[in-house]
Amino acid sequence: MRKAQEYRPRLDARKVKAFQARLLAWFRQNGRDLPWRRTRDPYKILVSEVMLQLFPRRGETIPSARRAVASGSRCPSFMHSSTSTCGSM
Repeated sequence: MRKAQEYRPRLDARKVKAFQARLLAWFRQNGRDLPWRRTRDPYKILVSEVMLQLFPRRGETIPSARRAVASGSRCPSFMHSSTSTCGSM
């Protein structure tokens, strides 16, 4: 029996670069300024992403994410948040 060939799309590097440039230009003009886009801290970004899943409307997400990230002084990492010493966020 022959092994199925893996599908590998052919991507033209110039087209990819052009698409990336157009997408980034669009985002600079239309992207929303959200607090979690101003940090490189993976923990804060992940907490914010979880908040987006819990509260799909941005009006609810931003205050909830800020509270959760602010509680980072009590729960600075996932290891800490898994213990009961952090209290509720």
